[in-house]
Amino acid sequence: MTTVGNHRPGSGHDLRLLVSAISAPVLLAVAGRLCWWAVNSGPDGRAALLIVATVCAVLFFIASADAVKAWRHAHH
Repeated sequence: MTTVGNHRPGSGHDLRLLVSAISAPVLLAVAGRLCWWAVNSGPDGRAALLIVATVCAVLFFIASADAVKAWRHAHH
C-alpha cells in the first residue's frame, strides 16, 4: 500500500470529509426551512424554531470548516 505523507487511502479523513460534505448542505437546508417556518408561524413557537435554526446554522459552519480541514489534510 502506498502512502502520501501521513495519508493512507481509506483512512478516517476520507470518511470525515464525506460525512462533513454531506451534512453541511443538509444542515443549511434544515436551518433555512426552520427560519422560513418560524417567520410563518405564530408567536408561540417562533422562538423555539429560531433557536433550533440557529443551532443548525452553527453546526453547518462547523461541518463546513471540518470538511475544508479534512480536504486540506487529504491533499497535503
